[in-house]
Amino acid sequence: NISFTKMKKEMRNVETSSKSLKTEIVLFLALTFALTFILNFFMLVNFDLFTESQELLLVALRFEMLIPAFSAISLNLFVFKTKNYPRKSRILFYYFLVLTALTALLFALRVGIRIDLGSMQLDSMENLGLTVLMGVLVFGTNLLALGWIALIFLWNLKADSKKELRGSKLSFGKPSYYLLFSLFFFGYFLVSTILNCIFGLGSPPSEQVELGSLLIGLATVFVGPIFTFPSLFGEEYAWRIFLQDRFTQLFGGVKGVLLVGLVWGLWHAPMIAVFGWTY
Repeated sequence: NISFTKMKKEMRNVETSSKSLKTEIVLFLALTFALTFILNFFMLVNFDLFTESQELLLVALRFEMLIPAFSAISLNLFVFKTKNYPRKSRILFYYFLVLTALTALLFALRVGIRIDLGSMQLDSMENLGLTVLMGVLVFGTNLLALGWIALIFLWNLKADSKKELRGSKLSFGKPSYYLLFSLFFFGYFLVSTILNCIFGLGSPPSEQVELGSLLIGLATVFVGPIFTFPSLFGEEYAWRIFLQDRFTQLFGGVKGVLLVGLVWGLWHAPMIAVFGWTY
């Protein structure tokens, strides 16, 4: 009787846990897709505006990439409350929500004011105040993003802090994995380039590459990932941690990962359909 009662209790706990996971998944997908599709619909209505300004389109894309993690973190902190996150994890989470809010504000101002900072003329005094405000916001947001990234790296370098972040899936893995990952992509592109040259599948550059352009390209390779880290985190934390963990618990490893891929593809579908990204 004791064994049977214990088994029933365990089954009840499993059933409750499964129901809770399904609720969390549904709410996350509903919030993420709703926010994203509203943004995509707005971009579709203002199609000419976004195709004419590459800068504005990139701001919209960066903002969209932040939405999944924004949804996951907001639900975890304010709705589910199933886990008491350590202090450092909560700081990083709230920090990310602030960055997302600032990016949303910048996007709204860019759309409303329609000032393209990349093409501004220094001798133009038109909308000077709004331009200065926009510049300050851009600078402040980038500075805050660098501070957030620095905190993540700094706390991951300390053993006690890294242990605290591990429970929230905010800690880094083994350094060897990063090295192998980088070497794999370096080798992949190197082999692809060699094969293209051998079989004539690629076309050589029409013009000679200047040294300055080459140095800028190399700098972008190293600095680019740092500045795009918040946007990348916006997707990876949501899909790889929040959603994949729940899918794999419910459906197993293979089905869980395939479902994440399916959801990820559907989430990107409107942007691909409207603007043709990687179509």
